[in-house]
Amino acid sequence: SDGSLDGVIDSGKTGLLVNPTKCSSQLPKAIETLYKDRKLLNHLGENAKNFAVNNLYSWDEKNRIELDEIRSLLE
Repeated sequence: SDGSLDGVIDSGKTGLLVNPTKCSSQLPKAIETLYKDRKLLNHLGENAKNFAVNNLYSWDEKNRIELDEIRSLLE
């Protein structure tokens, strides 16, 4: 993984993304938007939670998958 949020954060649906090259100007605006618009903040948070529950592995599942992969490499 390259640390990218591609496929995890859907800007405007599960969060707000800012351009890394314009972070110093865009990030404060995104934070201010969420601070002023609590309805949007709650909407994005609920969507992000639902996405995580339905699409991402729990820590236990991730560890099990990684351990299974390691075991298969050692066989």
